[in-house]
Amino acid sequence: MSKSQLVTSNMRETKLITSNKLTSLEIRQRALTIADGLTSTTPPNDMTAWYCKAYRSLGESKYIACVSIAKQPGVRSPNKMFGYLLKEELRNITG
Repeated sequence: MSKSQLVTSNMRETKLITSNKLTSLEIRQRALTIADGLTSTTPPNDMTAWYCKAYRSLGESKYIACVSIAKQPGVRSPNKMFGYLLKEELRNITG
């Protein structure tokens, strides 16, 4: 499977929506649903706000691409890979 293909076996089909049309609660729900199993949302490691920021800043398509790459079969630690990919994408857009 190439990096450009999305892994959708565990994900519901979602319609791509620009984040400026969503409320904060909708952004939170979509960000956590898309990255199901890759996010840390329990105290003391609750990173929900960071995932929402990444979703809002990157847009849904880049966010989904990061999830897809992190869920590739050969990835040792999908959670760490997902965090790393988001961090690098955010770094690229902020300079």
